[in-house]
Amino acid sequence: MKVISKRETLTQNIAFMGLMVAINAIFALVTYFLPIGGVILMLLLPLTSVLVVEYCNPKYLAIYVAATLGISIACTAWDFSSTILFVLPALISGTVLGICRKFNFPISLNLFGIT
Repeated sequence: MKVISKRETLTQNIAFMGLMVAINAIFALVTYFLPIGGVILMLLLPLTSVLVVEYCNPKYLAIYVAATLGISIACTAWDFSSTILFVLPALISGTVLGICRKFNFPISLNLFGIT
């Protein structure tokens, strides 16, 4: 089985989304341990949302968004600033970019949609 491929079953979708939620939580924690962690978070966090939109069933996207926000808030409970300022915008922009990519919008509309 290939690591990055289309997910067909419910179990595969949930496992892949769980892995991406865990990566998002790790990225949220990185901002506290690295001085340049916010920049890393802004650059890499939308990629996980794009991968979920691209390879998972679209009806499970709401579960992914809710789980990412819940786990990120739980991981950064002492300070919600990284969740509100980094995770939420990256989640929205990554999801919009993944949807634009899935429906083959032109690159100019993709850039306009995520900004």
